[in-house]
Amino acid sequence: MTLQTLLILIFLFITPISAKAQFFKVGDLCLCPTCKLQNRKLFTIPSDSMAPNFNARDCVVFNAFDSEKQKHLMHGDVIVFRHPISNVPHLGRVIGLEGDTIQMSGGLIILNGNKLKQRQIDNHEVIKEPNITGAMPRCNNSPVKMGEVCKKEQFVENISAKKSYNVLNIETGISDNTGIYRVQKNHVFALGDNRDNAANSRFPHNFGGWGYIPIKNIGWIYAE
Repeated sequence: MTLQTLLILIFLFITPISAKAQFFKVGDLCLCPTCKLQNRKLFTIPSDSMAPNFNARDCVVFNAFDSEKQKHLMHGDVIVFRHPISNVPHLGRVIGLEGDTIQMSGGLIILNGNKLKQRQIDNHEVIKEPNITGAMPRCNNSPVKMGEVCKKEQFVENISAKKSYNVLNIETGISDNTGIYRVQKNHVFALGDNRDNAANSRFPHNFGGWGYIPIKNIGWIYAE
């Protein structure tokens, strides 16, 4: 019996079936023995598109999402969904729900005519190195050599009275000033928290973006 198998058996023995899904790592392997029993799934985050909240190689548990109960979806929820064209799984944060209007102005979100508040905090710092996909992080303090500190501006963004999260900024580019998006019926509008280093709904499918995401394509929602 391998050490990995022994650890799994011990975990199953001491964890009640009704307990909240838990996970542990053996080397780079993420394990969640109780997830299937609780209709949950463990994902290994493949990139830093949702940094600083979800970083590459993080192990994160998500609840199964029932598209028939979309009324339970809220602004700020983190979802795993299938891309409308490629069918490849993606991770993003819900910014707009059906009927909402969204616009970017100077990098700030205007949701239904109200500008979301942001408060700047200490810079987010990582060592510049390739992520799991081989992509290199973009930095606010460029040029940055391999192995040096890559800095990005960091803000706390409030999307509602009860929901806030950190977002990163590298620069104010053309995608930080947009027209108005109106979310279609049975769709959502989503962004990555690493705003300038992530695919998102600001771009249509033919430009490599997500466009509006069909509710039926959402499979999992973050288990906070």
